Amino acid sequence: MTGSTWGLLNSNKQRRWDIKAKAIMGQVAYDLDSEQFSAYNETVTAVLRTNLHIHFAIGDVDITPSRESLSYNEYTKKAIVEACEFIIEELKETLGESFDDCPTHWDARIKYKNFRREGGHLNEIIRSFSDDIKWNGKDLFDDAYDRLYAPKKTVQDVTGKDMEVPKYKIRKIYRENWKTAISCDDTEFIRFDSGTKVIVLILDDLKRGAVARTRKYAKEQLGDKHDREKNKFEYYLISGGDKEAIMKWLGCTEEHLILASSLSSVTRSRSNNSGASYRSKVCIWDYSRGQWKDVEVDMEEGGLYPIYGIKSQELKKKKFNANGQWTSYFDYMQSAYNDRIAEVLEWNVEHIAWRQHENASKELVANWLSEVDNLPEEIREYIDDYKWYRSNEKLWVAMSSLKRHLGLGNGLQQDVDVDPVEWNKRESKITETFPILKYTELHSYYDNEVERDIRKQHVLDYIQLVLNK
Repeated sequence: MTGSTWGLLNSNKQRRWDIKAKAIMGQVAYDLDSEQFSAYNETVTAVLRTNLHIHFAIGDVDITPSRESLSYNEYTKKAIVEACEFIIEELKETLGESFDDCPTHWDARIKYKNFRREGGHLNEIIRSFSDDIKWNGKDLFDDAYDRLYAPKKTVQDVTGKDMEVPKYKIRKIYRENWKTAISCDDTEFIRFDSGTKVIVLILDDLKRGAVARTRKYAKEQLGDKHDREKNKFEYYLISGGDKEAIMKWLGCTEEHLILASSLSSVTRSRSNNSGASYRSKVCIWDYSRGQWKDVEVDMEEGGLYPIYGIKSQELKKKKFNANGQWTSYFDYMQSAYNDRIAEVLEWNVEHIAWRQHENASKELVANWLSEVDNLPEEIREYIDDYKWYRSNEKLWVAMSSLKRHLGLGNGLQQDVDVDPVEWNKRESKITETFPILKYTELHSYYDNEVERDIRKQHVLDYIQLVLNK
């Protein structure tokens, strides 16, 4: 994509933070440091984090005496900000024209989703003016969150009062990245705002069996188990309306739809042995809504419950847990707690003292000094102990949480009164030996990686200088 003074290039870099815009002046490309513009509009910063090449006339921006980089004085910053603002306006116009060229409203929506998906930091720019993007004068979505809602119809509730409900039933069928089972959730909208998965539209033209057919079709495409490379699709099954009306709502053509009747039906194998596979509705806790919701899982696959709330009639079936594939969540937690608690209690008190002592600056000093070979013995022992307790922090937090969940108390810190004075005394040996550490700001939230490395090297050089006296 190009404009009058800029061009947006494809990038083969995998990490977004490796991508930087460049200022082109006199056939020389200079990296643009987006951190220099943190005080400006966020959209300007987002522009500078794309693979954008911005052309400047000779003298429009200043360079350093070495001629190797830009000089970020007020004159240069103003020129770059004005260039970015101009690019944003041109992007709006260019994108608006490109969306109007889409053959259907649906194609325009998919183009927007793909543009955000592939754009890296450009995603932030597009999002900032997505409300201005239209297809032949029509909004792309129904709200500011890039969603397309099912139209409403009026029905009467049990008291006879009018109420609005979705005209069509929408089910989202997909596989979560960490699961084997295919999920099926009721939803009131189709999302275009996030994710890298391709949307597949399936029209329910059957009286029954569309969900099972769509699940089977999804599993055929996504594979029998989680595979990141294959997990590229999410399916929206739309029921409760005629094809023409649904296509009008979606703004699509028949080419965008798959009819459920065209999918292969599910063949159910019957077996008299107790090892036969069967699926059944259970519940899973929906943290976002604070309630249980019905889901279907492969009962032979097993898992932890009550993460799955298995209904009483399922628990009573002979086939339930015939092979020990289901484990009580609380039994699992109790077993994990019993396995490690004795070990943790041996160093619990000292660990709590360490937790009251540690902070970001001490962490940084410990990490840096661990790279120094000839430290005094007292300091070396402090560094080793500090890092040992740091390595056990995740275990300590986990065991403390398990204790609370199992109803055994309020955590490992309950009723333990300690003072980190000994840790503080040991740490003071460092500042006594290397006084500059007491007065130097070792890190800053605004540091970039290069600045942190330079700061670290200066500190280590100073420490080595003291040790070599």
